[in-house]
Amino acid sequence: MKFFFCHFLLLVNFFVCFHTVFALNVDGVVLLSLLRHWNPVPPSIVSSWKNADSVPCKWLGIQCDDSYTVVSLNLSSYGISGQLGPEIGHLRQLQIVDLNFNSFSGNIPPQLGNCSALEYLDLSSNGFTGEIPDSLKNLQNLRFFNLYNNSLDGEIPVSLFQIPGLQYAFLNKNNFSGSIPGNVCEMGELVALWLHDNNLSGTIPESIGNCSKMVDLYLGGNKLVGFLPESLNNLENLVYLDVSYNSLEGSITFGSEKWSGIFCLNLVSELQSHVQNCRVSILANFKLLGPEIGHLRQLQSFDLRFNSLSGNIPPQLGNCTDLKLLDLSSNELIGEIPDSLKNLQNLKFLLLYNNSFDAEIPESLLRIQSLQYVYLHRNDFSGSIPGNVCEGSEPVALWLHDNRLSGTIPESIGNCGKLQDLYLGGNKLVGFLPESLNNLEILVYLQVNNNSLEGIITFGSEKCKNLTFLDLSYNNFSGGFPQSLGNCSWLTTLAIVSSKITGSIPSTLGQLDMLSRLDLSGNHLSGIIPPEIGMCKSLTTLLLYTNQLKGSIPSSIGNLTNLNKLDLSRNKLSGFIPPELGNLVNLVTLRLAYNHLEGSLLSLLAT
Repeated sequence: MKFFFCHFLLLVNFFVCFHTVFALNVDGVVLLSLLRHWNPVPPSIVSSWKNADSVPCKWLGIQCDDSYTVVSLNLSSYGISGQLGPEIGHLRQLQIVDLNFNSFSGNIPPQLGNCSALEYLDLSSNGFTGEIPDSLKNLQNLRFFNLYNNSLDGEIPVSLFQIPGLQYAFLNKNNFSGSIPGNVCEMGELVALWLHDNNLSGTIPESIGNCSKMVDLYLGGNKLVGFLPESLNNLENLVYLDVSYNSLEGSITFGSEKWSGIFCLNLVSELQSHVQNCRVSILANFKLLGPEIGHLRQLQSFDLRFNSLSGNIPPQLGNCTDLKLLDLSSNELIGEIPDSLKNLQNLKFLLLYNNSFDAEIPESLLRIQSLQYVYLHRNDFSGSIPGNVCEGSEPVALWLHDNRLSGTIPESIGNCGKLQDLYLGGNKLVGFLPESLNNLEILVYLQVNNNSLEGIITFGSEKCKNLTFLDLSYNNFSGGFPQSLGNCSWLTTLAIVSSKITGSIPSTLGQLDMLSRLDLSGNHLSGIIPPEIGMCKSLTTLLLYTNQLKGSIPSSIGNLTNLNKLDLSRNKLSGFIPPELGNLVNLVTLRLAYNHLEGSLLSLLAT
């Protein structure tokens, strides 16, 4: 007994001396030992983490409980490079670790599994490699787990989904392989599961329908095969479903009335900001031993693009009355757009392009007032362009090209005051270009090529100053080149190929100093090449071949030093080849054949 008492006094004396010499408590010493793995240590940490302090509770990024034990390590976005040392495992009372948006590398230390009190772990947007250590199964209090945007590989461990309270799992943008664990919803608490942009294979497990609290499910950008499980219809709280860019097949068999609350919006920029917003929101509400973490702020997206899904669009999708985006593009869907989609009165984005839909475009669809982006191109839609195209909605983008649409372009399209993109090429449209197109003051892209339009081109009023792309090629127009196109001062591409236009090339084209591509080939243009064309200093492509142009090649073309393709062949040009063409130092293609020109190209090469 006397020996034990003496021994105890020696131990007390030792720790008193230790504290006197080193001052800092054990957690502080552990934190300082982490610094030796970081190179360089950010100055803000150097100036804050001082070994002269008795406790580290006022250090940058550190929080303690009432007993001065470290419970939070939050060094998000401090530009830290190096590794996360194994010493982290000695901070056993940690509840929050947030090291996202740094430059950590190497493996996640297995010792992190010793931090059994951990509830919030965010190592996202770093350079961690290797596998998820199996020891993390010991984090039985974990609710928020974020490894997004690293270089981790291996399989996702089954043990991860045996953590009873796990609600948020962000494992996207890594190199994980293997299957989605079949026990993914074994505990039934998952609210958000982000596995997109990995190398996952196999099928989507039917058991995923047991995630009754699931709000966000991101599985896109993997190598998943098989069918969409019908159990998805059980996810009554689902807000965002993304299974795009996989190899899924079969019919779309979901969209039940249980999904009446689904919101769908697919903006990549919003997706990027969402992970940061939800992380900040959760961390702000994550009190030590405090109330439950709030729900993720709702994203709005429903995305099945780039798979091999077949069959029809299920009419039940019309029950998703809060839907803002529906993206079924690049699949093998057929049939018609169901009339029930007219119930989607909050729909903003409709993407059905690159399928095999073969019915008419329903007029009811274009009465949805919120609809702004309509991408129906590369299908087999037939019939006319609905005459009510701008009656109820105010589209910003209307892409209907590469279908089998017939009839005329409705005059009412000029009422689309917010229209910026209008793509109607590759159809069977007839009649005239409606003059009402000149009312579209903010129009940026107009494409009506590969149709059977006729009449005089009357497009190009002073209101077209925002237009940058105009393609009227492969039609049956009559009359001359519209001089009014000189008003479209922002034009970068102007193509009227093989469209039977006559007359001369107007000198007003010289006003288009932003013009990069001018293609008027295959027409019946006559007269001279206007010397003002040499004022279009941005031109990289000038194609005037197969016309009836005469006169000499203007020497001003030599001013177009950005030009890399010049084709004036198959005209009636005469005179000497101007030596100024030797100034075209970026020229890759030059064609002057089948004219009446004199001189030698060798002299140009010499210059």
